[in-house]
Amino acid sequence: MNRIESCSVDTTDRMPIVHAARVASGGRVQGCREGFTLVELLVVIAIIAVLIGLLLPAVQSAREAARRSSCTNQIKQLGIAMHVFQEAQKHFPPAQVANRDCGDGAGITMANTPTYVAKNINGLVLLLPFLEQQSLYDQFDFNFAFGTGVHGTISPAPPLAGGGTGPNATIAARPAPPAFACPSDPPVAGFERRTNYDFVVIRAWNACSVWKARSGANKTMFEDDSKCRPQDIQDGLSNTAAMTETWRECCCNGSNPEWAQRGYTQVGLNLAFNPPNTTRYNVSWGSPPHMCFDQFNNRRLGDWMTTGSKHPGGLNVVMADGAVRFLSEAADTTLRTRLERIADGQPTGAF
Repeated sequence: MNRIESCSVDTTDRMPIVHAARVASGGRVQGCREGFTLVELLVVIAIIAVLIGLLLPAVQSAREAARRSSCTNQIKQLGIAMHVFQEAQKHFPPAQVANRDCGDGAGITMANTPTYVAKNINGLVLLLPFLEQQSLYDQFDFNFAFGTGVHGTISPAPPLAGGGTGPNATIAARPAPPAFACPSDPPVAGFERRTNYDFVVIRAWNACSVWKARSGANKTMFEDDSKCRPQDIQDGLSNTAAMTETWRECCCNGSNPEWAQRGYTQVGLNLAFNPPNTTRYNVSWGSPPHMCFDQFNNRRLGDWMTTGSKHPGGLNVVMADGAVRFLSEAADTTLRTRLERIADGQPTGAF
């Protein structure tokens, strides 16, 4: 009878040694198998980990590129809707309609404008029919106000259109429609009804119905009750910014815009005042005073009307001609100011 013995491993050089495992017929080794050593297994795992580490940023970059492409397309649609509105109404939409925060600084008080009624409408709502959202638009009742917000320094507060909000407050409290939300900036609790896109306006929280009286050097395309026409944009439609982006989770000082209603500081976006993606703000009135950058761990923009995006390096800007351009977050104040003014006579140049 042929006898098969086991295979053992010599611990000095880790090589298998056959003691007596040959059969008489062919002399083949039976019962002895070579396997991975622990070191070899760890090397393989390390190589796989390195490959995953190399591939993961590429995958994330590809996903962000897709989200940015989708965002660019969405804000482009807003630019097209803005022009379709202009063709129908012979002027571009206002950034807001009859804000309740009109005060002495705007020249509107209940003493000299007793017939003024507040509506607090975000001009984005006026674009809904041109964004395939006619059914949503039809749910609003424009005889009523869209929000009740008013700053404590406005006294007496202007009355609300229709005496209240009617059905509008409930609709305005819904999450922002996809057309107003950038895929790169998913909503967090408490910020669902914020919009990532808004009109470029002058930085003033209580400036109402004064757009027409501003000089061209100090005028943007949009403001409260503005009625900007293409011929008003003397610097050229391709040189003037109309709309841009912001973060939904904002701010340390004031608030960022909601998609349907306007309120205190929620009047649009301003390119010139702060660089895009500015998260620092010194809260001097806090107890104790603090830097909100530290408090919110860089999750929020610092100040109201601040522009920004979650795209690396900058943000999308819709020009007055409807074209979408990417503005670097490093763009200087001079360029950003020239972009937002419609008739200052200053060229913007390439960016």
